[in-house]
Formats: sequence, C-alpha cells, structure tokens
Amino acid sequence: MGGRRLRPRRAGRPGRQPAARGHVAPELSGDRAPGAVARRLFVIRSGGERTLRGLFDPWDPRAGETVEIPYYCYAIDHEAGWVLVDCGIHPALLEDPVARLGPQAAMSELVAAPGDDIASQLAGIGVRADQVVHVVLTHLHYDHCGGLCLLPAAEVHVQAVERAFAEAPPVYQAPAYQPDDWATVGRWREATGEVDLFGDGAVVAFPTPGHTPGHQSVHVRLAGGDVLVVGDAAYHPAKMRERRLPAYLWNPDAVVATWEALERRRDRSGATLLFSHYPAPDRLVLAPQAWHPPADTSGNEDEGEACGRPSCSPRSSRWRSSTSS
Repeated sequence: MGGRRLRPRRAGRPGRQPAARGHVAPELSGDRAPGAVARRLFVIRSGGERTLRGLFDPWDPRAGETVEIPYYCYAIDHEAGWVLVDCGIHPALLEDPVARLGPQAAMSELVAAPGDDIASQLAGIGVRADQVVHVVLTHLHYDHCGGLCLLPAAEVHVQAVERAFAEAPPVYQAPAYQPDDWATVGRWREATGEVDLFGDGAVVAFPTPGHTPGHQSVHVRLAGGDVLVVGDAAYHPAKMRERRLPAYLWNPDAVVATWEALERRRDRSGATLLFSHYPAPDRLVLAPQAWHPPADTSGNEDEGEACGRPSCSPRSSRWRSSTSS
C-alpha cells in the first residue's frame, strides 16, 4: 500500500522487470450479453491500515492527514464453485507486523484483529476455505495475497508478468512483496491476458497494469448488474475521475491508460466499480450479508464518490480522519 511516488523503472532482462510498453490494458468489449451470472458476491474486510491521505493523491491539500482504509476481498458464489478476488493478510501479520514486513511496517499502522484472516471471514458466510476453487489475485502485494496459506485447494490466478515482477521487484516496490505469502501455492495459473474462469462470462479477469505491471481486475456478472472489482488499479473514485495520480505506482502512463479502459468498460456494461481500499460507503454492505448492485442508479452525480459509478450514492462515507502527528 504505502510508499512514495517514483519514476517508473524500465524493464531489464536480468531483473525480469517488464517495460510499460506492451502492457497497456487491452481494449476488451465488456458488453453485457445474455448468459451465465454469478449467484452472489460478498465484500469481506480482512483488516486495514491507518496511513496518510496523501496515498490517494500526494497533492491533496489534506495529504498529511491520517485516514483508516480497509483491505477488501471479494467472495463470489458461482454454481461451479467459490471464487475469491484477493485474500487479505497473512495470519502472522496479526502477531508481529514488524517481523513480517520489516521497514514496510513503519509506513502504515495495521488495523486488524483475530478473526480478520480470510478463513475466519469465509466461515462467517458459511464457506470453508477448502471450498474455494479459484483465487484471482489482482497483484501480489502483501495485503492482497497473504491468505494464500489458508487456501490449499485453490487454483491461484495471476498475470505472468506480475509473478515475474514479484519474484525480482525493483527497490521502490520490493517491501510490498513478501515471497513467503505465496510459497505454499501448489497450483498457479499464470495468464497473459484475459481469463474467463468458468468459460461462461460470469467471472472474467483482465489486465489493468499501472499500480504494478501485472495488476488485473475482475468483471463479475450478477443478476442485478455487472461489477468491476478493480483492486488497486484505482484507490479512490474521485481521484480516478479527476486523473489525480496516487503516490504509490509502477507506471503513471499505464495507470491513466487503465483508468480510461476501465471507464469505457464500465460505460458499456453499466457496471459498478468496487475498490480494494476505498472506505466503505453506506451502500457497500459487508459480509455476512451479500452485496448487490444498486437498483436505482438515477439522480445524484455526487454518488460517484462511492463506487465509481456516476450515479451510485454513498450517502455518507465511513472515512475516519484525524490530523497526523
């Protein structure tokens, strides 16, 4: 999560770091056509952190304020099995963040408690960890893949360029990658583009580089409407709309290209955007209740603050803020 904005590093073969060129988000239709849908979607909070508001925009006038942000994962109930989009923090992080993360731990304050691990959160919606058949990782930062050790039966989906980058990251992103997080994975599925998990269009992962070179997002079709789980492709819907770059990224040009591609996909499909770290608005119902796309999308332009949709109302945001000391 936390970090400082630096110039992107171009690829070098020895370090296996890919260049921005060739990794721009592809133009995928995103059109909604008749077909299969996932049955339910659950928003799971696997801890969070207190960090500076400047993470979302280093030029924000209130960048020095401290805010509490969530670590969200998404559980998708498909007739062929359960899917997780990201899986939260490693259980060891609850015991000793400094031992687990080293200097990265000083960049934010972990906000988590026993029971925030992904296995406990899944149990809260009546799902065993061994029932999860697919884990789609938006990327391999520690706050997105730490729960892999609790999901031994799952096939783990990641963009191939992301795994290569994570295994030999440049200095400006190295602290966010913890190789122990994925050391127990038995079944990888490394993609080089879009992946339709069940072959029916209900759950589709697609590249959205920028935050990292191999970042991906997930298009989910529900009976009530489409959803784009964007992970860290964007932190904050208003900043995305205003093209205000975040403080922590791999390549700024790729970030903007991904934002444009996500907006086109959203506009074509009528999808709602869901984020990994944007504080939950009132309409973002958390597990154990299932989340549903808003039925009424007419009216208030301010509602885009909540979910990246021009007319999706937050009403009020659970954004707790205090002045940083």
